[in-house]
Amino acid sequence: MRLVHVTDLHTDLKKYERAVNYVNSSGADGLIITGDLTDRNSVTYPQAYKEAVMKAKVKNASPEVSDLMKQHDFLVGKNVEMKKKGATDEDLEDLIGEFQILESKIEKALEPIRGEIDKSALQLFRNYQVSEAQEVDEILGGAKSTVLAVLGNHDPYFLPEVMENIHFLDRAGSVELSGLRFAGTPSTYEMVRGIPMNDYTHLGDYVVDGQVSESPEYNRLKGQKIDVLATHTTLLDRLTKDTMRGKKPDQVMLRILQESGAKLNLGGHFHEPSQGRVSDILNLNPGDGQIYDMEIEKVNGAARVKKLIIYGFE
Repeated sequence: MRLVHVTDLHTDLKKYERAVNYVNSSGADGLIITGDLTDRNSVTYPQAYKEAVMKAKVKNASPEVSDLMKQHDFLVGKNVEMKKKGATDEDLEDLIGEFQILESKIEKALEPIRGEIDKSALQLFRNYQVSEAQEVDEILGGAKSTVLAVLGNHDPYFLPEVMENIHFLDRAGSVELSGLRFAGTPSTYEMVRGIPMNDYTHLGDYVVDGQVSESPEYNRLKGQKIDVLATHTTLLDRLTKDTMRGKKPDQVMLRILQESGAKLNLGGHFHEPSQGRVSDILNLNPGDGQIYDMEIEKVNGAARVKKLIIYGFE
């Protein structure tokens, strides 16, 4: 079979269009995306949440608090104007003091409605996340072949609910494609700073040290025969690049690979490409700038990459 592999496109619509055009022109049997489908350029989610909180404050504020916020906005404008005229930090000391007093008053006045603000902000943020996902899904709807994916650490858990043109292996389950059994698990636990974790519960299913018996992901895939395991991060990259966890493997992913018979692990997360074997398991990560076009065949009951062609997005 012929499979096209991309990863970590982060709502880069031009890259998605190129990937779909490549799949369609090549006649590949499938396209697989190993996580971080959304969060444009890896930075928009924190900014979108910050803006959502501000809008929620305005929406829920009393007239008294609204007046304080208008005063705050006036001071912000004054600060910008003075800086343009060459004001130094020393010149701005009094203004900064006024800022701090106003901010304290605003936060104190908003405290009784903090719950409403958080709820409104989450809904506004959710709307933004959905809009990004739908942009990507519309492009992927143009693919003539099956599109597979797993969630990444930037992807909210509800993506499968709003992206109808993708089979999420970690939500919809494993699937057979051209005689090969594909399965997937995010295998990621890195938090994205600046956003609430309500929509990222899937980041807690992994075990670096200790037992895996209580992991939902391990128990979901336990006992399955798998040819190709898609994860957000490959086993190789965990062992060589994951300084956050002391270059230790995710025990859930490791056990699944060992027990399922999978000899091909496709992933991403680290934006630099990597290729290599861990024992007899081939690990492939195209990074965020390449398209991997591979021909896979079964040899002695195991998936083997017969041919790999690498293309750049640019």
